[in-house]
Amino acid sequence: MLDKTVNINGVKIIGDRALPTRVSKDASLMLSSNMVNIITHFWDSDNKTFDYRDDEILNGCLVTKDGVLVNKKLKEIIGG
Repeated sequence: MLDKTVNINGVKIIGDRALPTRVSKDASLMLSSNMVNIITHFWDSDNKTFDYRDDEILNGCLVTKDGVLVNKKLKEIIGG
């Protein structure tokens, strides 16, 4: 059951109280671990910012930057 859906700057965000029961615990743990690892890897602790350097890992993960579609595979699929 969806509790609330909001649209922020054209992005639909769907809230679901029952999400933990709909997603495998192991998959959630793996995803959260991956997110922590990538943020930690690219975090510039001196400037307290995310370092958008040219990197093979980041280039494969990054979808948009400054409002522009930058992911090459997605550009091929949707044309951008």
